Amino acid sequence: MRHRCNNIFLTLVVLFFSLYMANGQTGSSTIRFQVRGLSDSSVLVVNYYGNGTFIKDTLKADKSGNLIWEASALQAGIYMLVLPGKKILEFIAGQEPEFQLITTLKDPMGDMKVKDSPENELFYQYHQTNTTYHNRVIEVQKMLKKVEGNIDSVTFYKQRIDALNKELISFKLGLMKDHPQSFVTMFLKAIRDPEIPEAPVLPNGRKDSSFAHRYFLNHYWDDISLDDDRILRTPVFHNKLKTFFEQVVYQQPDSIIRRVDILLTKSRPSKEMFKYILWYTTYTYEISEIMGMDKVFVHIIDTYYNPGKVDWIKPKTFTDLKNKARKIKPVLIGAVPPNLIMLDTTNKPMSVLGVKARYTIVLFWDPDCGHCKEEIPVLHTRYDSLKSAFDVEVFAICADTTLNKCREYIQKKNLPWINVYGMMSYSGDYHQLWNIATTPVVFLLDEKKQILTKHLSLEQTIRYIRNREKKTGKSD
Repeated sequence: MRHRCNNIFLTLVVLFFSLYMANGQTGSSTIRFQVRGLSDSSVLVVNYYGNGTFIKDTLKADKSGNLIWEASALQAGIYMLVLPGKKILEFIAGQEPEFQLITTLKDPMGDMKVKDSPENELFYQYHQTNTTYHNRVIEVQKMLKKVEGNIDSVTFYKQRIDALNKELISFKLGLMKDHPQSFVTMFLKAIRDPEIPEAPVLPNGRKDSSFAHRYFLNHYWDDISLDDDRILRTPVFHNKLKTFFEQVVYQQPDSIIRRVDILLTKSRPSKEMFKYILWYTTYTYEISEIMGMDKVFVHIIDTYYNPGKVDWIKPKTFTDLKNKARKIKPVLIGAVPPNLIMLDTTNKPMSVLGVKARYTIVLFWDPDCGHCKEEIPVLHTRYDSLKSAFDVEVFAICADTTLNKCREYIQKKNLPWINVYGMMSYSGDYHQLWNIATTPVVFLLDEKKQILTKHLSLEQTIRYIRNREKKTGKSD
């Protein structure tokens, strides 16, 4: 039976919340709100952090919709009031000691008036202008749908949409130019992607087809100061980070490791940024279902989780993560795994690293495992052809502790490959040596006994062998 261990998943969730709760807090603020139409109601004060929102406080409005939020220690970021009817009032806090926001319950963001807060005046100027242009584009798009088939009209409305988008971009650029140190400028810079220049021409006269991606990758973080943790308390940074590692960086462990190291190095001056990026990459690559990405997880733990260097992590969490990486490390893709020497069905010692074959399929199985009973026939029916065509051998480790069920199943099914008993080992506990917590588990080794694949199904493993051999012109 397959089992999936959720211990580390839970550990990392705890790690994230301890990270959030441990955030250092700064300035004090007194913020007055007047929300016309709100009366004798409780509202939540919520702040963004990473990919979530967290309740910061609860306020009570009087009959006239007046509320006062006195926060003695507040970090700069985007906060919001959650009003009745699921309406939202966003604002910037943590940078100015005292200000007032006046609006209506009907349209909290659109009707906003700001007093004594240049940051929020700028924020609402941006928000209201952005909303206005967004609504204009929607109206033009509606007109565009009505004139489909009329080339001249379609061209006119498309040009109008382009013009509106250019006007909005011009407004944002002007705002950033006029207020370079503002929170809003930091926010807008984080949203935008790098502009890619024209690709250079190669010596062969053709444009460099890979230039655009390389440029985008290398300049992705140009407009974000990774030592400024204010961006963590906006809805932007987490998605920016997620997109980078999922869609921008080459999906290959060494490429990802290089980018993880670059980001963590740049973020070190800000403990909060460093902690968040470290948490995100640890979590992402520990639970990744992409084969080989556990190499990234092991690198992060070995490099950054050192005593005294991650003092916000609880000792048990630290130990669990270190133990997890230690167990995975010997069986990473490309590694030569620890040798397994076990007795076969004739009581002869057999060594997995001693198998003479171009490919060695290492199968951990149990006769009571339902999934094993589905997988083994897949291999059994193709074993002879794989062996003759590609020099494949199978080293099957039975997990049955009584041995009798293993022996009976092997004889009944006439399994023709190397069959050994996991409990009859000269080399130690295979669970620890190869990080085996379930059955079936399949590894594929090459002739040098380096791990090519792991944790694939037998069907996927066989397909991998065939695809690899096609490159040499072989087939079965």
